[in-house]
Amino acid sequence: FDVQPATRSATVWIEQQRYRSATLTAGRTVRAASGVLPPWIDRITVVGVDVGVETWRIAVNRAEFEKFSQYRGSAEEIRRSADLDPVQPDHRDADLSGLVKLPSFSWDMGPGFRQQIGGPDGFYFGQLLWRVTGDFRPTERLSFSAALSFNLLNNFDEINLESNSLLPRVRSDIVEYLQQGQQAVTKLEANYITALRSGVYARLSAGLFEDMYGGVASEVLWRPHFQRWAVGVNANVVQQRDYAVRFNFRDYRVATGHLNLYYDFPWYGLKSKVSFGRYLAKDWGSTIEVAREFRSGATLGVFATFTDVPARVFGEGSFDKGFYLSLPFDLVFPRSTRRSVGFLFRPLTRDGGQKVRDGIDLYNATDAGNGGRIVSDWADVVR
Repeated sequence: FDVQPATRSATVWIEQQRYRSATLTAGRTVRAASGVLPPWIDRITVVGVDVGVETWRIAVNRAEFEKFSQYRGSAEEIRRSADLDPVQPDHRDADLSGLVKLPSFSWDMGPGFRQQIGGPDGFYFGQLLWRVTGDFRPTERLSFSAALSFNLLNNFDEINLESNSLLPRVRSDIVEYLQQGQQAVTKLEANYITALRSGVYARLSAGLFEDMYGGVASEVLWRPHFQRWAVGVNANVVQQRDYAVRFNFRDYRVATGHLNLYYDFPWYGLKSKVSFGRYLAKDWGSTIEVAREFRSGATLGVFATFTDVPARVFGEGSFDKGFYLSLPFDLVFPRSTRRSVGFLFRPLTRDGGQKVRDGIDLYNATDAGNGGRIVSDWADVVR
């Protein structure tokens, strides 16, 4: 809490991993804060913090909110008196030292799945594994994350396909990784995230990013105050990991980077992303992605990548494409959670148009501040 007697207002910062909805988080925070704040406080501002940076601010009139609790008001009346304020870099209007419990450590373990769908040797190949993950956060901005996987059961030995790619084999050697990397250090990375100014976020990352690549990476995202659009730039230098997915590397090294344009349409929960830049096989081109996010939190999307690699060099399939599905756990869990499970389907794994998964994605990490979703989900403020 930060109470300002001169303006008869209070500000509450909250970092949580339970609710996806910013308005639901704000409403429940205001309800809890009203029970402990002095009666002369007229306005309560709730600030959402994700990955150590502010992602949204909602200022609510306390009297209007309490009218609803007495069945004399509505969510629409609260909205008319509320303000969606600009986020502040580095929490400049308050000193939060001592309020955040750092350093912090958390870990988890449980079953997981690894799969390869499509190919001439069969439609589905999968692995049941035991996954152990851990996160260490020494400061508000800096975090370390690790993931280990241990094989329980798989049918990857039935895959006989060998790569015949004419491009550098940046992804088409996937069979070697599936068969030799069954006990793997999947991830071991560090991320530093900060806000350069209001709505401008930056990230530096280093480590083992995924099964196939490790290196160093950076990203800058400009996400204006409660707007539907955003612009980002990311760049990295990565090296291909050894097939055993431990700590050794192969000889292939490449620098990649992209300009990313985002826009959320005001209808049907449609979201889009267009990327321009250099890919892992040193090809240049663009990726177009369109997804629909449903009210339940489930997301269904499609993507296609076109680069300067001609179809005869790319190989079967001519260009990279596929679709994905993300399902939130709270569809079946008895309590809310931000966690989800995703499925990605590519008809073929080729080398053209491939990106590396490097560090924490800033757009997804700050998506709680999506202005369009906050407006459409406003009724959640009184749930």
